[in-house]
Amino acid sequence: MSTPPPSAPRPADGPASAGPYGVPPARPSPARGYAPPTFGSTAPATGRGPATRNVPGLVSLILGAATLLWSFAFVFVQAVAIANTSPSAVGALSVVNLTVQGLLSVAGLVFGVIGLVIRDRPRAIAGIGTGLASAGLVGVAVGLAFPLVMGLAYS
Repeated sequence: MSTPPPSAPRPADGPASAGPYGVPPARPSPARGYAPPTFGSTAPATGRGPATRNVPGLVSLILGAATLLWSFAFVFVQAVAIANTSPSAVGALSVVNLTVQGLLSVAGLVFGVIGLVIRDRPRAIAGIGTGLASAGLVGVAVGLAFPLVMGLAYS
């Protein structure tokens, strides 16, 4: 293999020399109204900034999930209470359960509706949270209706 002979040096064109590959390409000028990027600049904006989070929707999702977890845990608490305490204690526990479940569900529903109404935010999480909170409210309604139905059935 042979190497080509070195080319004759060229005179410098002002402050920057053209180098062995010719004149360097001119940098395109930035669009009017935009500054050129600088060293260490952040990534270009994608249209999604801090406004991409739907905080009320996320709160609704958390409250809706907490409602369902509370109801699931109460099944075991109620089973232990039925086995070890009097029926009046089970009734008191049911009142506490329905109160906590109702408060969590109503709060989740309120935050979910707020999350669905806010513009320019993703609504999927708010919709899921609203659905979970609504399911919790249905559970409260069934929990309130059950003693009434049983009382009518056995009277």
